[in-house]
Amino acid sequence: MTGTYAGQFVMEGFLDLRIAAWKRVAITRTMALGPALVVALLTEYDGFHSDIVSEMINVMQSVQLPFALVPLLTFTTNKRIMGQPFVYNRWVVLALVVGTLALFGVNYALVFRTLQQSFDLSSKGWTVVATFYCALVLYLMAFPFVSWYKSQRENEVSLANLQQQEAHTASERMLA
Repeated sequence: MTGTYAGQFVMEGFLDLRIAAWKRVAITRTMALGPALVVALLTEYDGFHSDIVSEMINVMQSVQLPFALVPLLTFTTNKRIMGQPFVYNRWVVLALVVGTLALFGVNYALVFRTLQQSFDLSSKGWTVVATFYCALVLYLMAFPFVSWYKSQRENEVSLANLQQQEAHTASERMLA
């Protein structure tokens, strides 16, 4: 249910539909539920295939979760985006990061187990897959912090330049 509403509201925003509310809801909800309904009807009498499709959807969501969760954490901890009153304190951020890492670990285990059951790869193949996935998740987590650090350094440099300019202007006024 939550996923349906989320998909509906996201699609409303992306499509920028300017029609009556009931028509917009009907169209976006049909687009969000349509594929799920088709899969459910096609696998109605075959529980085995329905389970496989359901498991694959869960695995895909596990792979995609970092792409949604990391930006969410990045935005909600940024004072410039959220404003000072709405930013989490350091302890909450630490708890969220630890929880996120734990969730990524559980999701990684699910993806690994499912791929291992589905494909027959050598240990070298699994090492490549695991390394790629871990590197991707680490990049997703590190990139916002590197960007934040660079912006902080740029702000410090621009503040120092501004203070230096003000001091120079003040000394020129005193000499004049």
